Amino acid sequence: MKYELSFFDDLILHALHPDNIALRIGDFDEIVQNAKEQAKQIRTNLMALIFNFQKSEEIELFIQNHQNQLINLTDTLLKYLGPEGGKEIFKDVTGKTPSNLYKKLYITLEDLITFLEEYFRKYFNINSKITLSYRLITLRDFQETLPILESALHTQKVPAEFIEVLLQPIQVFIKACLKKEITYQRVLYLKSFLADLMEQSLKQNENTLLTIVVRCGYLNLNSIEFYNWCIGYLKERLEMEDNATDKLKTLSYFLKHINQSIQKPNFAYKPHKPSVKELVSSWIKEETKHLERTLQLSLEFANGEEKNVLSQKKADKIKLNLTVPQIAYFARLMIDANVYLNTNQTEVLKILSRTYSTSKAEQISPISLRSKFYSEDESTRESVKELLIKLLNEVNKRKN
Repeated sequence: MKYELSFFDDLILHALHPDNIALRIGDFDEIVQNAKEQAKQIRTNLMALIFNFQKSEEIELFIQNHQNQLINLTDTLLKYLGPEGGKEIFKDVTGKTPSNLYKKLYITLEDLITFLEEYFRKYFNINSKITLSYRLITLRDFQETLPILESALHTQKVPAEFIEVLLQPIQVFIKACLKKEITYQRVLYLKSFLADLMEQSLKQNENTLLTIVVRCGYLNLNSIEFYNWCIGYLKERLEMEDNATDKLKTLSYFLKHINQSIQKPNFAYKPHKPSVKELVSSWIKEETKHLERTLQLSLEFANGEEKNVLSQKKADKIKLNLTVPQIAYFARLMIDANVYLNTNQTEVLKILSRTYSTSKAEQISPISLRSKFYSEDESTRESVKELLIKLLNEVNKRKN
């Protein structure tokens, strides 16, 4: 197993060390030419040498050893250049100065790393850090693409808060690009993710939001921000249901579709963390267990305390064109305005739950009614206000 980088090791680590560089400047052109020829020979040798290995593991070790050393050598050159010189790595290098020689050698080594990535992709270590130049190129590409993508998503009427969640991984990369080490894996993921988002944003879909959410699941965007958005969306859907039974049906519907969804193999924003599919499925299962326990307790409570209210006939109840949250809010208004003289709120809610039904809930759970009693929302307040105005209008009609 022949090591191919001895020339560059000796040149960069010893001959061109800042302490010795003054002795070599007269050979500037010769050093640059020799480096190019050596790089060309290394490419040829690597292509030929892999046929001498019998096991795939040996090829992987061989390629990754060279990859790691090339990255170490580029890091060494950046140290020689200093913080400011490294930022100007791609600027025109005119003049036979030590810094320009380092830049030319850096570009030569960078080309070798790119060669390994392209021709030995199967063995390339994607968990290795990317070089500074790779970071700068990617940063420029992302900064150019991001405004275009954001505009396209707004055009498709994707909610602004969801766009922020989608683009958060790209924004994190842009902010940390020059401050933290970033792996090839992360960059490859973000490039693929960005390209997919761009493709979806330019399509004419009936529901672009839903399409993108499904694609994020396929691409395993397992960021905490996307997970929290998914859970928030599910909670909103559950709040729209009047009772535990309907909530369980909703959870079952989403769990079925999530379990049947496809996920891209060996692909993730955070490869060593659980997939977003696993995380959301786990939340749904836990929520389902909680609701089932709540429903069971509600049934036991009803059977024991309300003398089998659930077995009453439909004719025994007054059916209201109201939702459970609206009934609960009406009850609260009646109590606060001293219309109901009963001082025990729990007893009032029990009586209401066995007296009334809705178009969606034949049996209203006292526990459900109690939870809505203490957690009113703006939409419920507005709908009750509209109904009170309607009743007042009826009163005014009868005055005439």
